[in-house]
Amino acid sequence: MFYSSLENEYLVTLLRCAIKQEKPPQAPKGIDWEELFKLSKKQQVYSMLVPVIEMICVPEEFAQEIRIYSQNELVRMLAMKTELEEIEKELNANDINYMYLKGLEICGYYPKTSMRQMSDYDIIYDPSKRNQLVKIMKKHGYYLGACDGYGDDFLKKPYYTFEFHRMLFSDQDEFHPDFNPWKNAVQMNDSSRFVISREDNYIYTICHLYKHYFCRESCGIRFYCDIYLLRHSNDALDYEYINSVLDEFGVLSFHNSAIRLMEALFDNCQSGREEQELLNSIFENGIYGQAYDKVKIGLEDSDGSKLKYIIKRIFPSKKMMVGNYKILEKHIVLLPFYYVYRIFEKYHHKKNDLRHELKSLRNYNKSSEDKNWQ
Repeated sequence: MFYSSLENEYLVTLLRCAIKQEKPPQAPKGIDWEELFKLSKKQQVYSMLVPVIEMICVPEEFAQEIRIYSQNELVRMLAMKTELEEIEKELNANDINYMYLKGLEICGYYPKTSMRQMSDYDIIYDPSKRNQLVKIMKKHGYYLGACDGYGDDFLKKPYYTFEFHRMLFSDQDEFHPDFNPWKNAVQMNDSSRFVISREDNYIYTICHLYKHYFCRESCGIRFYCDIYLLRHSNDALDYEYINSVLDEFGVLSFHNSAIRLMEALFDNCQSGREEQELLNSIFENGIYGQAYDKVKIGLEDSDGSKLKYIIKRIFPSKKMMVGNYKILEKHIVLLPFYYVYRIFEKYHHKKNDLRHELKSLRNYNKSSEDKNWQ
């Protein structure tokens, strides 16, 4: 495969050795260590480098940076785990069915769970218990941040973030297959927690990967590490069922290309043009893709008009407002009040995000066909 930089290629080498628990080769001559670590942070695979980086010669300043990061990340992970345990007690006590998603479920497939970097915890739950969930999270000091079509983000300083999903996909997304993870899930003993089936976990991982690639122009290399470990675990996956569901969702062809890329990256197998395009998107657009930026998406939906964009941001659709503030389902007359309330709420809790959004809006380059925008 062709890599656009030495750092891209060596990062893949280090990740391959990390997930296969192999000793990595020494860094090639001319490697830019600062660029390599910047890239690993951008791709959110920094934690994966910790076990293998100790086996190679690294400049002391970067070795020290890794040690400090590893210690800080361990503290954060332990704190998040303790917080999760406390919240789970409340979910069980209130008979709120829930299930781990994404990194919370996949981290168990890694040689060390700490290798799977997670910025938040993703959990799907029974949406009929939403009011109870909100009370529980507020009781624990959380602020209800983004409330989109399929989930609620709960935030608490310094770094606690829980994303509770009501469903896996929403019709607000371009790609929204009708996928029910509860159908094959198994409930744990003496608990309200369910465990997603191995096959459905694999299907969701592929669909989530496809959603990022198809809707947001990119998907990071961490997705491919996840898939590799899912496919090479001790689980005996039912690929006949998996392929039939992926075919029904219209992503089987994409899945096959993703698997060929994964095998090329981690098993040195042959690859073709489609796999090269997927690889290029990984390093050109990052883990979530340039189209992930709300300003770019919003301006495209507003025909490039900044004024129309601002109006839509201040006054989102009635459907979105009802989804965010459930009281409006029965009292839509309060909609004007909640438009005002939303402005003050966002300003109070997300000043930095607003500043970044306004800066991006000011710097947006209308001639973004070549993606030269900030």
